[in-house]
Amino acid sequence: MLRQLGIEQGKPFAPDARTTAILTDAAAAGELMAQANTFAKRFPDARYWPDRNWDSLFMMDHSDQRGTGYDELLERAAYFYEGVAFSEAMKSKTPGVGQA
Repeated sequence: MLRQLGIEQGKPFAPDARTTAILTDAAAAGELMAQANTFAKRFPDARYWPDRNWDSLFMMDHSDQRGTGYDELLERAAYFYEGVAFSEAMKSKTPGVGQA
């Protein structure tokens, strides 16, 4: 799937202006999708307690993140967006601080 974007093993990635524009738009759309997927969860059992507005961060049922006939892609995306990309602690490069 990446070859059509000009990404091939052992070759430099040098996208033209058209591909750069497509990838820039796709990154912005992906960010919005990740936000919506994370903050408006539609997963079964996302609520940690039924009488509170707390959602579980880790909702995957399978260690390989694949169920029978489906992949837990949206659950995995929510976890990484909320727990990794969105957290300041995950960005810290100071030893002993955060998750680095």
